[in-house]
Amino acid sequence: MKFKTRISLYYLVANAVIMALVFLFLYFLVRHSIYNQLDNYLEIEAQKHVDEIGIDNTGIHFLNKKEWEEREHRVTEVNPVFIQVLDADKKVADRSPNLKMDSMQMNESVAYGTSYDAQLNAKPVRQMNMKIEKDDMVHGYIISGIPMSGQLETLIKLRNTLLVLFPIILIGLFFISRFLAGKSINPINDIILATNRITNNNLDERVPEPKNKDELYQLSAAINELLARIENAVKREKQFTSDASHELRTPLAVLKGTFEVLLRKPRTEEQYKEKISFALNEINQISLLTEQLLTMARLDPGQITNTLVSLDELLENLFKLHQNEIQNKNLKIIMQNELRETPEVNLYLSQLILGNVLSNAIKFSPSLGKILLQIKPALNHVTIEVQDDGPGINEEDMNLIFNPFYRSMQNVHVPGSGLGLSIAKKAADILGAEIRYFNLESGGTLVYINIPFI
Repeated sequence: MKFKTRISLYYLVANAVIMALVFLFLYFLVRHSIYNQLDNYLEIEAQKHVDEIGIDNTGIHFLNKKEWEEREHRVTEVNPVFIQVLDADKKVADRSPNLKMDSMQMNESVAYGTSYDAQLNAKPVRQMNMKIEKDDMVHGYIISGIPMSGQLETLIKLRNTLLVLFPIILIGLFFISRFLAGKSINPINDIILATNRITNNNLDERVPEPKNKDELYQLSAAINELLARIENAVKREKQFTSDASHELRTPLAVLKGTFEVLLRKPRTEEQYKEKISFALNEINQISLLTEQLLTMARLDPGQITNTLVSLDELLENLFKLHQNEIQNKNLKIIMQNELRETPEVNLYLSQLILGNVLSNAIKFSPSLGKILLQIKPALNHVTIEVQDDGPGINEEDMNLIFNPFYRSMQNVHVPGSGLGLSIAKKAADILGAEIRYFNLESGGTLVYINIPFI
């Protein structure tokens, strides 16, 4: 079953229930109105004729029956009322002229003064029984009745009309609602066509978003956001594959050549140790490069957890991590903290930013050099200044230092892959942080890092 048909059926069921309730209410409202009108008329007529009944030695009878008969011959009654008088033994004592020789049957199970349905000559009438009392004694009973064939016929016609209209209206509503549902879900068809067109080769294409910002708009926007994430993931995968194949080719070729040289002829123990140490160093570089490539590929804003850590604890752990390098170069670390309270920062992203900046400062600082770390408060963020005694950065290279695999020619002798600052910049963009590099006149570099408070 199509979606628009299913919606139409749901709408139809709801309307059928509502229409049935409305029709039933309408029918019973008209029926109640008709019966109420008949009952009121009966009660008035019965009470009026009670006052026209006389009780004497001859029995119980109408006082003005002759006038009643003459009036009946002169006037045509639209709603004729039948009146019948019973004596105390409930035998017919008198009747209205319009009853002629017919008699109405008294239903003794119905309370006096209450209307009920009855039959007169196989025709429906509405009747009411009332007591005739005098001096606190019951001398007889009066039965009033009024024909209700016309009213019942009206009710039957109303019922039949409603029963005929019910399926006709429902069928009409079904086709109208199906048509409107079809027009309403046209954007879904556009979404289906657009998503069917999107493949791995055109992930930049997006589904059209409806003008009205309703649920279908939200669906289109959600699909476009999903496509954007998939596109970014595919791009990262392609970038990782391209970078890995390009950057790993050279060290793998070097390893292969080293081992081939070792196998050509016997070597001394020292030569084996030298070549194996060289190979291990290359393997370490490959491991570092692979880890950095994976880090670049995994840096997705939607997958970064907001794990917090105090800034002091983070810096302490980073210095512990580089403790051996600092000791080997006899570097002097100077930290100046102007913060009154230690802020909390994002653990993963802040570690990537500060870790790579500090790693570069340590890597490019000469032996017996110093690294100055200043922490200053700012509006909604903390500023960390890292100053080293290294060779600095060529001015023509300053705009390229955040590019992946870029390495300044003056620093090619220092081991590295050229990915550290690229990772730091990407992490900063995700976190909303800022990294700026400057050359100092006295030599070395100064790095400004602004990290927002969490």
